[in-house]
Amino acid sequence: MGDIGKDKNWPVIYPLIYHNIEVDINEARARLLAKRSYNLWRIFYITLGVNVFAVCVLAVNHFGGTRIEAIFISLLYLLFFPIFDFAGRHYSLYRGLRDDNISQLRWFFLNQALVIVFGFFIGIGFFEGGGGGLIAMIYCFSKNKIFAGIVSAICSALVVLQIIYNIKLFFNVKSYIEDRGWTIFPNSTTTKTG
Repeated sequence: MGDIGKDKNWPVIYPLIYHNIEVDINEARARLLAKRSYNLWRIFYITLGVNVFAVCVLAVNHFGGTRIEAIFISLLYLLFFPIFDFAGRHYSLYRGLRDDNISQLRWFFLNQALVIVFGFFIGIGFFEGGGGGLIAMIYCFSKNKIFAGIVSAICSALVVLQIIYNIKLFFNVKSYIEDRGWTIFPNSTTTKTG
Protein backbone atom coordinates (compact mmCIF):
# COMPACT_ATOMS: atom_id res chain seq x y z
CA MET A 1 0.00 0.00 0.00
CA GLY A 2 2.07 2.95 1.24
CA ASP A 3 1.81 6.62 0.44
CA ILE A 4 3.09 6.58 -3.16
CA GLY A 5 0.89 8.68 -5.42
CA LYS A 6 -1.19 10.09 -2.57
CA ASP A 7 -1.32 13.83 -1.95
CA LYS A 8 0.20 14.98 1.30
CA ASN A 9 -2.59 16.15 3.60
CA TRP A 10 -1.18 16.39 7.13
CA PRO A 11 -0.66 18.64 9.00
CA VAL A 12 -3.28 20.83 7.44
CA ILE A 13 -1.22 24.02 7.84
CA TYR A 14 1.80 22.64 5.93
CA PRO A 15 1.21 19.12 4.58
CA LEU A 16 4.26 16.89 4.95
CA ILE A 17 2.76 13.40 4.86
CA TYR A 18 -0.34 11.53 3.80
CA HIS A 19 -2.46 10.52 6.81
CA ASN A 20 -6.08 9.36 6.60
CA ILE A 21 -7.20 6.78 9.14
CA GLU A 22 -10.77 6.50 7.81
CA VAL A 23 -9.70 5.76 4.23
CA ASP A 24 -6.53 3.73 4.75
CA ILE A 25 -7.41 1.35 7.57
CA ASN A 26 -10.28 -0.93 6.62
CA GLU A 27 -10.59 -3.20 9.63
CA ALA A 28 -12.81 -1.60 12.32
CA ARG A 29 -10.68 -2.75 15.27
CA ALA A 30 -7.47 -1.50 13.67
CA ARG A 31 -9.12 1.82 12.76
CA LEU A 32 -10.23 2.26 16.38
CA LEU A 33 -6.68 1.63 17.62
CA ALA A 34 -5.30 4.19 15.15
CA LYS A 35 -7.91 6.77 16.19
CA ARG A 36 -7.10 6.23 19.86
CA SER A 37 -3.41 6.63 19.12
CA TYR A 38 -4.03 9.87 17.22
CA ASN A 39 -6.19 11.25 20.03
CA LEU A 40 -3.49 10.33 22.55
CA TRP A 41 -1.02 12.31 20.46
CA ARG A 42 -3.33 15.34 20.59
CA ILE A 43 -3.76 15.00 24.36
CA PHE A 44 0.03 14.64 24.67
CA TYR A 45 0.43 18.06 23.06
CA ILE A 46 -2.09 19.60 25.48
CA THR A 47 -0.40 17.91 28.44
CA LEU A 48 2.99 19.31 27.47
CA GLY A 49 1.43 22.77 27.08
CA VAL A 50 0.02 22.53 30.61
CA ASN A 51 3.44 21.33 31.77
CA VAL A 52 5.06 24.49 30.34
CA PHE A 53 2.47 26.61 32.16
CA ALA A 54 3.06 24.68 35.40
CA VAL A 55 6.84 25.12 35.13
CA CYS A 56 6.38 28.87 34.51
CA VAL A 57 4.10 29.17 37.56
CA LEU A 58 6.62 27.22 39.62
CA ALA A 59 9.43 29.48 38.42
CA VAL A 60 7.49 32.57 39.48
CA ASN A 61 6.98 30.93 42.88
CA HIS A 62 10.74 30.30 43.21
CA PHE A 63 10.49 26.53 43.20
CA GLY A 64 13.71 24.71 42.43
CA GLY A 65 17.05 26.07 41.39
CA THR A 66 17.52 27.10 37.79
CA ARG A 67 14.16 28.51 36.72
CA ILE A 68 15.09 29.73 33.23
CA GLU A 69 16.62 26.35 32.37
CA ALA A 70 13.50 24.53 33.55
CA ILE A 71 11.27 26.75 31.41
CA PHE A 72 13.59 26.26 28.43
CA ILE A 73 13.59 22.46 28.86
CA SER A 74 9.79 22.34 29.18
CA LEU A 75 9.51 24.42 25.99
CA LEU A 76 11.83 21.99 24.22
CA TYR A 77 9.55 19.16 25.34
CA LEU A 78 6.57 21.03 23.91
CA LEU A 79 8.31 21.69 20.60
CA PHE A 80 10.01 18.34 19.97
CA PHE A 81 8.36 15.50 21.89
CA PRO A 82 5.04 15.73 20.03
CA ILE A 83 6.97 15.35 16.77
CA PHE A 84 8.73 12.28 18.17
CA ASP A 85 5.42 10.96 19.51
CA PHE A 86 3.67 11.39 16.18
CA ALA A 87 6.48 10.15 13.93
CA GLY A 88 7.82 7.45 16.22
CA ARG A 89 4.77 6.11 17.99
CA HIS A 90 1.55 7.03 16.21
CA TYR A 91 2.75 6.93 12.62
CA SER A 92 4.45 3.55 13.19
CA LEU A 93 1.14 2.20 14.45
CA TYR A 94 -0.78 3.82 11.60
CA ARG A 95 1.53 2.36 8.95
CA GLY A 96 1.63 -1.01 10.68
CA LEU A 97 -2.15 -1.24 10.78
CA ARG A 98 -2.58 0.20 7.29
CA ASP A 99 0.01 -2.05 5.64
CA ASP A 100 -0.47 -5.10 7.89
CA ASN A 101 3.22 -4.77 8.80
CA ILE A 102 4.51 -6.33 12.03
CA SER A 103 7.86 -4.51 11.75
CA GLN A 104 6.13 -1.14 11.95
CA LEU A 105 4.03 -2.37 14.85
CA ARG A 106 7.19 -3.40 16.69
CA TRP A 107 8.54 0.15 16.25
CA PHE A 108 5.28 1.33 17.79
CA PHE A 109 5.90 -0.78 20.90
CA LEU A 110 9.42 0.55 21.36
CA ASN A 111 8.30 4.15 20.97
CA GLN A 112 5.21 3.59 23.12
CA ALA A 113 7.44 2.36 25.95
CA LEU A 114 9.61 5.48 25.63
CA VAL A 115 6.54 7.74 25.75
CA ILE A 116 5.35 5.99 28.93
CA VAL A 117 8.78 6.38 30.58
CA PHE A 118 8.84 10.07 29.61
CA GLY A 119 5.36 10.46 31.11
CA PHE A 120 6.61 9.12 34.43
CA PHE A 121 9.54 11.54 34.29
CA ILE A 122 7.44 14.69 33.86
CA GLY A 123 4.66 13.29 36.05
CA ILE A 124 7.01 12.88 38.97
CA GLY A 125 7.88 16.51 38.45
CA PHE A 126 11.63 16.90 38.38
CA PHE A 127 11.58 20.69 38.07
CA GLU A 128 15.17 21.01 36.92
CA GLY A 129 14.27 18.49 34.23
CA GLY A 130 11.36 20.60 32.98
CA GLY A 131 8.57 18.73 34.77
CA GLY A 132 5.80 20.35 36.78
CA GLY A 133 4.26 17.26 38.36
CA LEU A 134 3.95 15.47 41.69
CA ILE A 135 7.08 16.66 43.55
CA ALA A 136 6.29 20.26 42.64
CA MET A 137 2.65 19.84 43.69
CA ILE A 138 3.60 18.46 47.12
CA TYR A 139 6.17 21.21 47.66
CA CYS A 140 3.76 23.99 46.69
CA PHE A 141 0.93 22.76 48.88
CA SER A 142 3.35 22.34 51.81
CA LYS A 143 4.44 25.99 51.39
CA ASN A 144 0.84 27.24 50.99
CA LYS A 145 1.42 28.20 47.37
CA ILE A 146 -2.06 27.06 46.46
CA PHE A 147 -2.30 28.29 42.85
CA ALA A 148 1.06 26.75 41.93
CA GLY A 149 0.01 23.54 43.69
CA ILE A 150 -3.27 23.40 41.78
CA VAL A 151 -1.52 23.96 38.45
CA SER A 152 0.98 21.20 39.31
CA ALA A 153 -1.90 18.94 40.36
CA ILE A 154 -3.62 19.51 37.00
CA CYS A 155 -0.36 18.76 35.21
CA SER A 156 0.10 15.60 37.31
CA ALA A 157 -3.47 14.46 36.63
CA LEU A 158 -3.09 14.94 32.88
CA VAL A 159 0.19 13.03 32.88
CA VAL A 160 -1.30 10.17 34.92
CA LEU A 161 -4.25 9.93 32.51
CA GLN A 162 -1.84 10.03 29.58
CA ILE A 163 0.22 7.20 31.07
CA ILE A 164 -2.87 5.09 31.82
CA TYR A 165 -4.26 5.49 28.30
CA ASN A 166 -0.86 4.83 26.72
CA ILE A 167 -0.51 1.62 28.74
CA LYS A 168 -4.05 0.64 27.74
CA LEU A 169 -3.26 1.30 24.07
CA PHE A 170 -0.04 -0.74 24.41
CA PHE A 171 -1.97 -3.77 25.63
CA ASN A 172 -4.81 -3.29 23.12
CA VAL A 173 -2.32 -3.30 20.25
CA LYS A 174 -0.51 -6.27 21.82
CA SER A 175 -3.82 -8.15 21.91
CA TYR A 176 -4.49 -7.17 18.29
CA ILE A 177 -1.18 -8.55 17.02
CA GLU A 178 -1.47 -11.70 19.14
CA ASP A 179 -4.92 -12.34 17.64
CA ARG A 180 -3.16 -12.26 14.24
CA GLY A 181 -0.62 -14.84 15.41
CA TRP A 182 2.22 -12.33 15.70
CA THR A 183 4.44 -11.43 18.65
CA ILE A 184 6.09 -8.22 19.84
CA PHE A 185 9.53 -9.78 19.70
CA PRO A 186 10.67 -11.52 16.50
CA ASN A 187 10.86 -15.28 16.50
CA SER A 188 10.87 -18.03 13.88
CA THR A 189 7.05 -18.16 13.66
CA THR A 190 6.59 -14.43 13.03
CA THR A 191 7.56 -14.00 9.42
CA LYS A 192 5.08 -11.52 7.92
CA THR A 193 6.67 -8.07 7.50
CA GLY A 194 4.22 -6.54 5.06
